[in-house]
Amino acid sequence: MADPAVSLERRRRDPAFLAALAALFLAVLAIVIASHDVLVRIGAPGWGVVVALLVAVGSLAIAGLVLRSRLGATRRAHEREAFFAQCVARLQGPLGFTRTLGTVLQDGRAFFRARGVAVAVRETASGRAFLWAVPAGAAPGTPAQAVELGASAGDWLFDFSAQAWEAERADGSWRLLALDEAGRTAAQPGVPPEALDKLARRLGAQRLAAVGFGRGRDWEGWLVFADAEPEGPREEALRFAQRLVNELGGVAQARFLLGRLRSRIGAMERARVARELHDGTIQSLVATEMEVNVLRRRAEQEKLPMASDLARVQGLLRSEILELRETMQRLKPIDIEPEQLVGFLDAAVARFGRDTGIHAIFDCAVEDVDLPARVCREIARIVQEALQNVRKHSGAQNVLVRFGRAPSGWRLVVDDDGQGFPFDGTLTHAELDEGRKGPYVIKERVRALGGELTIVTSPGGGARLEILLPREAR
Repeated sequence: MADPAVSLERRRRDPAFLAALAALFLAVLAIVIASHDVLVRIGAPGWGVVVALLVAVGSLAIAGLVLRSRLGATRRAHEREAFFAQCVARLQGPLGFTRTLGTVLQDGRAFFRARGVAVAVRETASGRAFLWAVPAGAAPGTPAQAVELGASAGDWLFDFSAQAWEAERADGSWRLLALDEAGRTAAQPGVPPEALDKLARRLGAQRLAAVGFGRGRDWEGWLVFADAEPEGPREEALRFAQRLVNELGGVAQARFLLGRLRSRIGAMERARVARELHDGTIQSLVATEMEVNVLRRRAEQEKLPMASDLARVQGLLRSEILELRETMQRLKPIDIEPEQLVGFLDAAVARFGRDTGIHAIFDCAVEDVDLPARVCREIARIVQEALQNVRKHSGAQNVLVRFGRAPSGWRLVVDDDGQGFPFDGTLTHAELDEGRKGPYVIKERVRALGGELTIVTSPGGGARLEILLPREAR
């Protein structure tokens, strides 16, 4: 708790406090003069009384305005300290990084009364750039959505000499306020107008505010607000945002790196389990299936009644081997760069054909894929899931996987000649959701990419899954 004597001493040095005291003293003095004039000239007060009263009223009004301003500043200071403590508590909470960051960004958007807020980050070692944001109107606790920026990184991560800045468009140009690392007003903001134009177009904003962090370190970037309307003086709000980022940026980075470390450890453990499945359990089951196959053939040659039972056991073993191989593929971490996607899909379809005996074809007319790595990983998972569904449920003899460009982005098609879905016709993504039909996992993966799933099917007539992904899928 603050020392009362120290607080009093600070108030005595506060210009606003001194101005309020001076105005009150002047008001009291004017009232005394007016009272004296009234007593001296009872019944005929002169102009001195009127002037003194006017001075008293004006002084009291000035004192009230000064005190009101001071009380407002004190209230804002308390609210900012409470918000700062809330952010610290969020970052130290038990939730994962993306959910925690999403909550903090939502809180920040509400506190600064901004239309949008985002964090753009570049990893110095790898050069990869990411953008974390929460969609407007998202429910509380919504995880921040991470987007790999790729070629558009320059629109978010450009060099400023100032650490914090605010820019407002006025009469076709930008009016700038910039602060250096010490929070002092920067004489030369060093903010390129063309970079502001690009960022404003991306956000659809007339006013931008940003605070930089981590310059020259492992993690550097900007916290960006769009059309923020903070309470109180803008320079004061910008300084608070600067303090917020400076003091909490390290905590947020530590949470991110911890989450990444846990993810890598989990991926390594899943890869180890997949290797053990392949080298141990699967090999043992393959050997057992081969022995059962030998016994089945011998029983068939000798026309023993157990031949049919051995065939059934062999079929069960083959099914379990395929299940384990698919589980092994799902456990393996997928780290695909855009230039590797076509080759990965080709190999996955060919392996599916060898393992299942289903005639599988992969058709792709493109070589250069310009999608982010995350989208490539999701496409690979969608194809794996679709092929698994074909093996388990369709009874198909043939399956075609086609991947290529579409007028609005990218198209992925999985077409089989199996028994189809238990409904007839062409259903869009919305219709599938409404009727609770279609493969749930694929629907959610496509939705997460901002794509659209359409299923064309008829009972006994096969099924066609067509997925359209936007060009800017992230």
